Amino acid sequence: MFFIGALACVEEFDGLTSDESEHIPEAVSALAAEPTVEPELFVLPAEDALDSDVEDEDGEDAVADDPDLQLQASDVIPTIANGAIVSNEQQRQLGLVTVNGCSGTLLNRSWVLTARHCVTTDGALRVPQQITATWSSNIVRPSHVQGLSDARHDIALVYLGAGDFGAVNSQRLYTGNNGRLRTSDSVVQYGRGFSTFARAPSTPASGLGTYRSAQFAPSIISANGYTLAMNAQNQVGHGGDSGGPTVVMVNGANVGIAGVQSTCTPTGYVPGRPPTWDWATGISACQYASTERFVTEITNIINPFVSLPRSSWEAPPAGGSINLKVTTNQPSWTASSNASWLTVSPSSGVNGTVLTVKAATNTSTSPRSGRVTLRAGNASFTLDVTQAGASVRLSISTWAAPPAGGSINLPVTTNQPSWTASSNVSWVTVSPSSGVHGTVLVVSAATNTSTSPRTGTVTLRAGSASFTLTVTQVGASVRLPRSTWEAPPAGGTIILQVTINQPSWTARSNASWLTVSPSSGVNGTVLTVKAATNTSTSPRSGIVTLQAGDASFTLTVTQAGASVSLPRATWAAPPAGGSINLQVKTNQPSWTASSSNSSWLTVSPVSGVNGTVLVVSAAANTSTSARTGTVTLRAGNASFPLTVTQGPR
Repeated sequence: MFFIGALACVEEFDGLTSDESEHIPEAVSALAAEPTVEPELFVLPAEDALDSDVEDEDGEDAVADDPDLQLQASDVIPTIANGAIVSNEQQRQLGLVTVNGCSGTLLNRSWVLTARHCVTTDGALRVPQQITATWSSNIVRPSHVQGLSDARHDIALVYLGAGDFGAVNSQRLYTGNNGRLRTSDSVVQYGRGFSTFARAPSTPASGLGTYRSAQFAPSIISANGYTLAMNAQNQVGHGGDSGGPTVVMVNGANVGIAGVQSTCTPTGYVPGRPPTWDWATGISACQYASTERFVTEITNIINPFVSLPRSSWEAPPAGGSINLKVTTNQPSWTASSNASWLTVSPSSGVNGTVLTVKAATNTSTSPRSGRVTLRAGNASFTLDVTQAGASVRLSISTWAAPPAGGSINLPVTTNQPSWTASSNVSWVTVSPSSGVHGTVLVVSAATNTSTSPRTGTVTLRAGSASFTLTVTQVGASVRLPRSTWEAPPAGGTIILQVTINQPSWTARSNASWLTVSPSSGVNGTVLTVKAATNTSTSPRSGIVTLQAGDASFTLTVTQAGASVSLPRATWAAPPAGGSINLQVKTNQPSWTASSSNSSWLTVSPVSGVNGTVLVVSAAANTSTSARTGTVTLRAGNASFPLTVTQGPR
């Protein structure tokens, strides 16, 4: 693997054996001999490249532990090398942190930007044990490291999860000029590495861990990186500054991070000392990995999002599905459900993939809820799904069925795929016995021929839900407006309207002189009851019986016997002769009159009806003897005698 004629700040120097350290001078000499080239591609340093932060086997600062390597206070130059000290408050504002002895920047609460080689071990990304900051007492333990799509580019991101530094300022990436620096730009470089170069023969570089800054003008600029050479104030990047941010300044304002320090070009080392950053006697320039090509990628990583067009869905209780287009800025997403009745398809996809969320039928009467979770990178999105419990119902819960029988049409309302219906009595039937929402259920009740009321139930079921329709039906009845009739002895009829709750009725009479018409009918039919003339002088009675189902009704008919009469029963006719007018009273249709002595006693008319005037005439009695005669009226079997007497003249 080639790198840019320079040394990089990595941690692999930590814990080298004596045999391994013997080979370092040769490696460094070979590196130093390589010419500086334009950084067309910033690649990870080789495994034998040296870290700018030297720790012993216990992870402690080797310089601090070795008195021979410590500088006196007067030797420390408080000035990246010779850079200006960055105060703790400035570090907090800029989000400057320490990563494995390297520098780094909190882009937001969860993500640290640093150099990839700072978090690389044996060629693979490794999660740092901790991230620290001078402006916070918190020690944050990251969860993972995220490289870029170009694994050779010396930029990496460390994920802190929810973050333990509390609220921090979000740092932005430089996007001016499409993210590419210009030689006319003014940038400030930050790093927590050495502040001085080594001084022969016994003073190593010093100031590791103190953030410093310096202003530079970039050069040798490409899409992959740029160089910051020593400036006029002899300030330049140093070991430990790897991963430190390059901040672009416009009119004194921070307009974004353009890259991070990657490698530097040493000018030499103290003879006889291990060729590490501690003993570098000078650096001419440092190379920096640019964010130019990766602004969108980094932004998507540190601000991942995944979403659906909605965050909640009320699934139909009968079950159903919904198609939702997934929007994400991540390469892919996964979806899962926390409920067995709630499924997703597909379980993974890319931006724009349509996710189908399907809810099974909820046959329980209890509502339920589930959640679909989408994950893309460190972003997640939840779709809360609710589903009402099963229900089924009719528009009424009771029905008073006609005693004559009948049916009722009731649309079924349900939130289930289907329903069934059944009756608990034979006289109540349902059709159809199953259906779907909106199907019309026909409930039919047979005629109740009994005089007793009855009750039945129709039960609908859909899933675990049920609904009961209670059907009542009164007993059979039949009646006339009256229960007795005194029929005229002369005979007659009466017209009566029949009222029943049955489909039909029949009528019969128990006497030949008493007839009904018609003999059957329906509710509202007019029944004609007819009594013949009672010619007998005895009264009589009869019964008309109406039957409807088991219900019956009787009409009792009475009829007086035949009678006929005159206002008087005797008449003394004048001897000289004469006549008398008498009105006939009878309950029969007609009457007849006759005389026992028609030679002198006559009647006119000889027949008539009730109310007719009968004229009885007696001729002159020329005899010297009195005489007697009888006028007899007959109506039916009834008779009435009028005795007529007449003295001599």
